[in-house]
Amino acid sequence: MVNQRYIEIIKKLQNFFDKKNKLIFVHVDIFRSFKIHFRNKKDFFKTHLSFIENITNSSKLIFPAFNYNFPRKKKFNPKKDIAQTDNFTEFYRLNFAKYRTQVPIFSSTFNTKINFNDNTKNINPFGKKSVFHHLYKNNGSIFYYGAPFSASTFIMYVEETFRNGPIYRYKRKILGEIISESRKKKINFIFHVRPPEKHYHLEYDWKKLENVLKKNKLLKFYNEGIMQFKVLNIKAVTNFLHNKLKKDPFYLIDKKSKKWVIPMYKKLNRRFVVDDF
Repeated sequence: MVNQRYIEIIKKLQNFFDKKNKLIFVHVDIFRSFKIHFRNKKDFFKTHLSFIENITNSSKLIFPAFNYNFPRKKKFNPKKDIAQTDNFTEFYRLNFAKYRTQVPIFSSTFNTKINFNDNTKNINPFGKKSVFHHLYKNNGSIFYYGAPFSASTFIMYVEETFRNGPIYRYKRKILGEIISESRKKKINFIFHVRPPEKHYHLEYDWKKLENVLKKNKLLKFYNEGIMQFKVLNIKAVTNFLHNKLKKDPFYLIDKKSKKWVIPMYKKLNRRFVVDDF
């Protein structure tokens, strides 16, 4: 039984979404969302899923189902490799997902059939054939169901689609395979990675970014106690941040990162490559 206060919050959150735009990417942290009574783990996850579906007006939902083993194994099986994002998304993958993208590391699951083609040999998880660009083209939203703004994987899409990618990351290519029941497909997995964390701090300025999006009414939010919910339109935010990057290519990263990134860039007078590290 849902208490009256939760019903009021759900109705408020429903107004955060444009009912015409039915494609939503959901980041989940159930422990910062609604506190619910449950009988077992399955009941717990199903209740949260019903809340998400209710809040988003039964939209077409996309959940991250990231698996980080590809750089080591060089293989990815969308059917068998678990979602390492969190326990909720793995439960969703096993019990409700209709499709999982053939994208190593940054795969996603859909709750319905979506006109999305990822059958390609050259895979860039944040490029023009990515889930995030599909969201951009279709005016989709990102919903943070309890998750903090720092869960924003799409920030790498913002970087990737700005000119030739981020100056302070270097391009990495991994040759590997997508494994299905019927075949093995050779792929080139290409993405920008951060320098070695042990020696080079590189982090986004999450607090600044969240505040500036709130100030410009691009991030809708509701907080109450431990509960936190946020919604943004990926097209509006991407365009906004691209304009910021035109003025300052280091706009997204924090002050500690800038202390070494900017001097190194000025010295090299070019974007970073792997041999720089």
